[in-house]
Amino acid sequence: MQIAGHQFTRSGCRRQRWDDNCPWSAALDCASQSARDAVRPAPNLAAAHAARGWALIWKRQHEAATVEFERAIVLNPNLNDFFFAQTLSVAGEPARAIQTLEAHMRLDPFTGRLRPGG
Repeated sequence: MQIAGHQFTRSGCRRQRWDDNCPWSAALDCASQSARDAVRPAPNLAAAHAARGWALIWKRQHEAATVEFERAIVLNPNLNDFFFAQTLSVAGEPARAIQTLEAHMRLDPFTGRLRPGG
């Protein structure tokens, strides 16, 4: 789980440009590698697959990201990661993205993560 958390930190750094030591392409490469490293020792850990999917979104590998999020949901049907809906939306599946967001809201009706800045 620690490796998956590292991936989120690197991806967040890339997205937010929080420091000069985090160049875009290098951060993406590091995030992607960290996510691969998270899945390798824990192939049945849903969070590791979600982390991999999250990294792949930023690399614009939407089909591969979708596969990772789907695997995460198979492993944990209660997984509540709204980034899967974002992935589906940019991958050209808006109806499925809406269904995913609705499922997300059923699992966590008080979430603030569905709105910018949440």
